[in-house]
Amino acid sequence: MLKVAPGTQSLIDLEDADPDVLHEHLPGSPVPFWRQIRSSISFVFDELDHQVRHVPAPPPKRGETVRELTRAFMPVRSDSAFAREAADVVYFVDGGTVLRDGARLRNWLVDDFARATQPEPILLQWRRLSRNLDLGPYGSAYSLASLSTRSAVYARALRRDPSAQVERLVDEFLRLLGSPFDESRVAEIKRAAVYHERVRPFLDDGFSRLMDRLRPRVVVMQSAAYGAWCSLIAIMKSRGITVAEPQHGWIGPTHAAYNFGRAAFSEHFRESFPDELLTFGPYWEEGLKFPGRLVTIGKPAIESAVTKARGRPPRREVLIVSSTTDPEEMNAFVRDLRARTDASRPIRFRPHPSERPVLEDRYGALRSLPGVEFDLALDVYESLSRAAVVIGIASTVLFEAKAFGCEVLVRESPSNDYYVGGLFGEPYGGPDAARAMAERINRLEDQTDVGDPGIERDTMWAPDSLGRFRSWVASRVNP
Repeated sequence: MLKVAPGTQSLIDLEDADPDVLHEHLPGSPVPFWRQIRSSISFVFDELDHQVRHVPAPPPKRGETVRELTRAFMPVRSDSAFAREAADVVYFVDGGTVLRDGARLRNWLVDDFARATQPEPILLQWRRLSRNLDLGPYGSAYSLASLSTRSAVYARALRRDPSAQVERLVDEFLRLLGSPFDESRVAEIKRAAVYHERVRPFLDDGFSRLMDRLRPRVVVMQSAAYGAWCSLIAIMKSRGITVAEPQHGWIGPTHAAYNFGRAAFSEHFRESFPDELLTFGPYWEEGLKFPGRLVTIGKPAIESAVTKARGRPPRREVLIVSSTTDPEEMNAFVRDLRARTDASRPIRFRPHPSERPVLEDRYGALRSLPGVEFDLALDVYESLSRAAVVIGIASTVLFEAKAFGCEVLVRESPSNDYYVGGLFGEPYGGPDAARAMAERINRLEDQTDVGDPGIERDTMWAPDSLGRFRSWVASRVNP
């Protein structure tokens, strides 16, 4: 069993204690404020526990802001305000889980499920819909970007200021947690929470009207468990809609979004959680403390990608997956590994998606290093189908690599016991890590097979994912 990080354990312990303050609502909110703020607190714990710093998104340029404001009040057909048709099933996503398939972009998280859903479902997306997005699986598709922008404009115009209530509750929560954060982090949490609460009533109102028009029976919602917009879940569940979250990445006992204490299992909190969590396989369900039903479905994207990869030429590449932890140390490691590894083996460095906007600042020094290339492919499975070796710290890619038959080497970090344990063997650490890894890589033969018998694929990646999903959605639409 993997260990639970101290920060996640602190959140669980507080919920087990179940003080009354966890159940307080802000005026007009359908959910306890603790649910809304918990994920922000957990992100800071994550940075401290695992010695990482989440890469912030670059601020929008002035021209982009003006353009977004203009579009928010223009009659654009893809605006969710124009959604009128009813649908049994709605897929509600962020819009970031996309990859390129020829000239089109497809959403690997839900598109395969949508193709298996009859009649044609509807797609809702936070981001604007790209012109290149493949909308073939859907009867209609709409963006909530304009609704979000309009809500922010209304909040500012009406000067709604919940800061006093928000700051009081944040201070009380952090006091109960032992005041673990410095002033700058506390200020960040409060600033984001105040903005969120200013906008929430207007977004809730627009979303309520949208649900009344669409009248779905099932909503498959990305990242529903995190809690940032849990008021939207309460709105859906009050209308009798089943809300399910499809697993999109690594989950385990230390992931704060999927592990909770006693308070979260009370009826008062349940309306803010998805009814069900659709997992990749039983492996990912072990040790979770989640106040919803766990349903094994699988991941159709990896099933089809592994099948497609069979019969390809022998693979020789080394793929290094970034963890965002320490760019300077990562640059040094890649240089050292390149110098010690057989020069005929290509090395590709894959930055974390959040690092791509700041790629040159963090890893520009690698661009001129002979024998090293950046791996910027949207589809990581295309990268894995070429890789003989995958190196990383804590990433879903390490687990996916085993399904492709790649040799997985794990670097030592404070995260090992929480994310990978001994699944991939002893981690490589210390000043000789690159040398030891290079020696092992140099002894490897080119990879010709797909799939590793050392991991039961039906435990980590359940088979027949589309068949499982069809049965699941049919039982929810026609109970």
